Amino acid sequence: MKMQQLITKRVTFLAALCMALSLVELAIPKPLPFMRLGLANLPLLLGLGFLTTGQYFVLVVLKICLQALVSGTFFSYVFLFSIGGTMSSAVVMYVFYRVFRKSMSFIGVSTAGSMANAAVQYGLSLVVLFGEGATYIAPLLFGSAFITGILLGVVANYCIHHSAFLARFATEEHDVDLQNSTADSVLPSGAKPAVWHEVLRLAVFAAGIIVLCFVKNTWIAVSVMILAFITVFIVRRRNGKRVRIMQSVFIFTSVLLFALLVPGGKVLFSIGKWRITQGALFSGIRRASILLGSVFLSQLAFSKDIRLSGALGVAVSRIFSYFGHITEAVPKKTEKIKGRNRLKEYFASLDDHLTSVYFG
Repeated sequence: MKMQQLITKRVTFLAALCMALSLVELAIPKPLPFMRLGLANLPLLLGLGFLTTGQYFVLVVLKICLQALVSGTFFSYVFLFSIGGTMSSAVVMYVFYRVFRKSMSFIGVSTAGSMANAAVQYGLSLVVLFGEGATYIAPLLFGSAFITGILLGVVANYCIHHSAFLARFATEEHDVDLQNSTADSVLPSGAKPAVWHEVLRLAVFAAGIIVLCFVKNTWIAVSVMILAFITVFIVRRRNGKRVRIMQSVFIFTSVLLFALLVPGGKVLFSIGKWRITQGALFSGIRRASILLGSVFLSQLAFSKDIRLSGALGVAVSRIFSYFGHITEAVPKKTEKIKGRNRLKEYFASLDDHLTSVYFG
């Protein structure tokens, strides 16, 4: 099977969704740098039901690379852990789904994949990182893997039964491959793709992401985020679009508060028994800046009409274009809804958002 038939429209959308969920996961503090909550595995789990074997494992490879891109872990030991953990998890989930799908829900499939991920990461930590000291992190590693595997399976089951987007997405009759879908074929008659313009936009995004993720200076990350936000603000106001400032403030504050729950470094002050430490504060500011900065950069760099030549160019264009749209603000429909209904309404709002991004 040709690569163009493996990287289809659905695969590129799921890859973009993996990338967006990786950004969300990046903002959540973890006790070990290679530990993952598994949010970015949700598209893999859902894709088991309708992707071919080849498409599924192409998605796995794309997920590994995109997750490393947004987390800045290329050329580090964390990338090795990501490859081993994700591949083992993907293989186990694939086997369990194919063998036990009539008797096992996504909760079982997800938990099996999560435990496989933990087992491989534990083995790598023994060999590469901690040596015999890895036995001390084993309870945390396997315990968290078991819990997150169950939770991810619950989310997948809920999506299967309640997502109108997923029902339509999974049963789409014409999942376009990229064999004949080049940039030239989708532009108006007589028009030529401005390849240099698209490459420039991608270069801006890549440069910004590299600075955010690889330069370990908190204030540089903050500067990039602020510069990207100001540019987005100006561009969106000129185009007559709303700029949701308070939503960005809420996200920044939430990430910072989560980071402050894990103390580290010099104690700056205390609020009761809660110690506010310098390391946690700087870590939270940097994490929030990376998350929001990446979103702002994606809004600047990508548009729905992004075009690159060739089948691979179309695949890259689609992934980043979908990513840009997915990370746009989800319409708010939950202000007057409380409790459990609020969560359901938010899910419905997110479902509608994904439908509008993919189906237009």
